[in-house]
Amino acid sequence: MLPVSRQSPAIAAAVREIQLRVAPGRARLLPEPSSEISAWCYNGTAPGPEIRVRQGDRLRVEVENGLAEETTVHWHGVRVPHTMDGVPHLTQKPIGAGERFVYEFDAVDAGTFWYHPHQRSFEQAGRGLYGPLIIEEREPVRVDRDVTW
Repeated sequence: MLPVSRQSPAIAAAVREIQLRVAPGRARLLPEPSSEISAWCYNGTAPGPEIRVRQGDRLRVEVENGLAEETTVHWHGVRVPHTMDGVPHLTQKPIGAGERFVYEFDAVDAGTFWYHPHQRSFEQAGRGLYGPLIIEEREPVRVDRDVTW
């Protein structure tokens, strides 16, 4: 009998493909008339865009590094294969300047999580590189609204 992986693609209901470009940009952290500040962004925003998938779906995220230094993406609190965990020099080679990397894993557990770099995270997250990852239940409960703060 062959061992069965918890991350088996056979259990995935759908594949959700996301593209994240990591690059310097400008962000407004407070409402107008406050001005924009220099930040490091995912897809031009800080925090990065909300990624929302259904439990059991497969998530495929292509990350393009537009920074002048290496980066990674760590999926905080999410059960992922070791090679997809985003820990530089331990689970993956960092994504070099101008390079791309594809993270791919099944959304096993429902919940509210976040993504951020583990490469120089004290600076990279501090400059704006973080974003919400929402994994909805297979059969979500009815709510009036769902807001990420």
